[in-house]
Amino acid sequence: MKRNYRPLILGIIIGIAIGLIIGKQAFTGHNQLNNQVSISTSAQSQLPSQADNQAQNNQESSAIPHKVYVVLAYIRAHHHAMDGYEGGRVFQNREDVLPQADSNGNSIEYQEWDVNPKIPGENRGAERLVTGSDGRAWYTNNHYSSFIQIK
Repeated sequence: MKRNYRPLILGIIIGIAIGLIIGKQAFTGHNQLNNQVSISTSAQSQLPSQADNQAQNNQESSAIPHKVYVVLAYIRAHHHAMDGYEGGRVFQNREDVLPQADSNGNSIEYQEWDVNPKIPGENRGAERLVTGSDGRAWYTNNHYSSFIQIK
């Protein structure tokens, strides 16, 4: 007796495809249910500069996707981008949107990181994570026009 495995194989393929789609949505934050996280605000220990005020105002009006916290935790633990991600390049802060110096007057050096995995043939998108030598981290969803400080 010959068995027909075609329906079983088709079911497995469909199951894997659905799992990959759902997994990508959960990790990249495209699923609206997983896309936002609440932000707590705290007083900064230094006198606010114009850049601090602009970033603080943006912080109050936006939420940071969970995927940003995942990428930041990896960067802080390993000091390099995750496999499949771009990152670690110097961010010049030419627009002077982020603070130039820490509370002691020391110049802050910044690095930029992608928060989405690089997909060959696709645009990297506008979302970035920027980390500073002062230990602070910032998120932008509009390619550096404005930032939200990550607490």
